Amino acid sequence: MCNSSNIGAPHQSAISYSYSQTSTVVLLVWIFFACYEMCYLSGYFLPAIVRCCYRAREEEEEEEEEQEEEEEEEEEQEEEEEEEEEEEEEKEKEEEEEKEGEEEEEEEKEEEEEEE
Repeated sequence: MCNSSNIGAPHQSAISYSYSQTSTVVLLVWIFFACYEMCYLSGYFLPAIVRCCYRAREEEEEEEEEQEEEEEEEEEQEEEEEEEEEEEEEKEKEEEEEKEGEEEEEEEKEEEEEEE
């Protein structure tokens, strides 16, 4: 008698083989189209992405340059303020020296007047 478990076994293996072969082909086709789409779309999007990144880099460089210019201006202002302070101090010293010189001259005149 025929064993019922063996009935249809070759037929099932043929189906599973054709199914695995079909899935492999479908997978390969899908990978091919995915790569094709990536390459095709990259022709449009990659240059746009590169331009976008390039613009972003340019903007960052411009911001850095502006910051450097602002820092330089601040340093120049600080230097000018320091120079002004030094000039004021020198003027005050000169005024004090002039006052001292005038006082000494007055004292000398008084001494000369007393001697006469």
